[in-house]
Amino acid sequence: QDKFKVEKLTSEPITLSIWETQEKFIEALKSVKSKMLIESPWIKRATLKYTNLIESALKKGVTFYILYGIESNDEHYRKAEKEVERLKQQYQKFNLIHLPTHFEEQGNRGMTGTHRKLIIKDDEFYIQGSFNFLSFNKEKGQKVANEESILISKNVNQKWKTVFDEYEIRK
Repeated sequence: QDKFKVEKLTSEPITLSIWETQEKFIEALKSVKSKMLIESPWIKRATLKYTNLIESALKKGVTFYILYGIESNDEHYRKAEKEVERLKQQYQKFNLIHLPTHFEEQGNRGMTGTHRKLIIKDDEFYIQGSFNFLSFNKEKGQKVANEESILISKNVNQKWKTVFDEYEIRK
């Protein structure tokens, strides 16, 4: 955890291992104050590990944006998808956006979904890399493919704007 305190002082990008990324994601879900974005191609069984944390934050008034889906490989774990759909029904501040459908509705013929893996927490930091936030379902000690993410704490408000503009999402 000392490593994460350094980011405040340097605000230089920090490379995170697969396990550090997972820990930082959980920490972000627990400490988010106003808004969080999660972009991930798939909603899989792993999502169920996080729905309680998301719901706790929603009860405190946090706004969530979950952007997901990739047309050519749009396979989701139905139980997890139903759970996030329940959150969408129950909480006005829970924005669940299936990107292939969103692009179709926007008339955006250039994009069919996302393969980007990104979280943005408040205006504090964002993490981007190969880690699938809503589908990675391994525990320490299990064999895994190598993953890496970059934590960036500079120009976070610009990252929010870039994503919303890119996908034509109105807040």
